[in-house]
Amino acid sequence: MVASARLREKLGPYRRWMDISASAAETRLYRMTRIEAGDYLLPSNDLQTLWRITAYDEDDPLEERDPPVVRRIWGLSSRPYPKPGEHVDLADDFSGWEFISYGHRTRNDAVREAMSVG
Repeated sequence: MVASARLREKLGPYRRWMDISASAAETRLYRMTRIEAGDYLLPSNDLQTLWRITAYDEDDPLEERDPPVVRRIWGLSSRPYPKPGEHVDLADDFSGWEFISYGHRTRNDAVREAMSVG
């Protein structure tokens, strides 16, 4: 029995997460890392892309109230996955990040898009 088969056997019901044959849209191989509230990093399954999932609060344009109705939306940005020893300056806002999409209602919607893109 090869090591990966033993690992899947030990994981039992969690083996679906480690099953490489499942589609990338269903399976994440790496965990999301919280930088701060509303700001997360997620490596792509192939470690070629680093996704940044960020929350924004904006006034709802359909609601005219005082105080205004604020809703939380999520955006998705990407950059090439850093090489070993390469420093990614997260304090430098989005310098070096490519904007992908904006306006997701939930963080999970943004994660689903990242997993469907790659």
